[in-house]
Amino acid sequence: MNASTPVWGILGGTFDPPHLGHFRLAQAAAVELSLERVLWVPSFRPPHKQGRQISPWIDRTTMTEMTARRDRRFDVSRIEESLPGESYTVKTLAHLAEALPEVSLTFLVGADVLPELGDWFKPERISRWAVLACGVRPGYPRPDPTELPVERVTYFESSEVDISSSRIRDDVAGGRSIDGLVTPDVAAYILEHGLYASTHD
Repeated sequence: MNASTPVWGILGGTFDPPHLGHFRLAQAAAVELSLERVLWVPSFRPPHKQGRQISPWIDRTTMTEMTARRDRRFDVSRIEESLPGESYTVKTLAHLAEALPEVSLTFLVGADVLPELGDWFKPERISRWAVLACGVRPGYPRPDPTELPVERVTYFESSEVDISSSRIRDDVAGGRSIDGLVTPDVAAYILEHGLYASTHD
């Protein structure tokens, strides 16, 4: 890679809903990895969510845009809407690499995702299109690289917070406050559109 080649982070996810844990991970990656931009990519047809009800893609994407616009380095891509079939990470990365030939891609994940990589569709191909970067908590051990289905993983420090989308959905369904878990405009959107009024499976 040329020293002048811009490096962009790719943060994919179902984002049902996007929360401040996603936001802080993206911010930490931008700083630690010197990323010019972080592109959030809402999954259009997430294969790993089959069997569970998920919110409409337009709702998830709108909330992702609300979250991402709070940092000028962040943007949202709707590329998966135009791709046929299931929304596999390797397929999305291949299309992004083709669409952005002047950019070097870094695919961002949280530490909780690494143990699940072996269940992904052809995870060994991720390295063809992007560097895999994992946010880890300072002082915590990193996974054994020999147990991962990818050639190389770059790590960056990210102060993880105890937030998950499933917790937020459960809190909304139970009538509990989600202040401090999502941005205020996302909280208002969830209320206005009646999302998560009953727990998803």
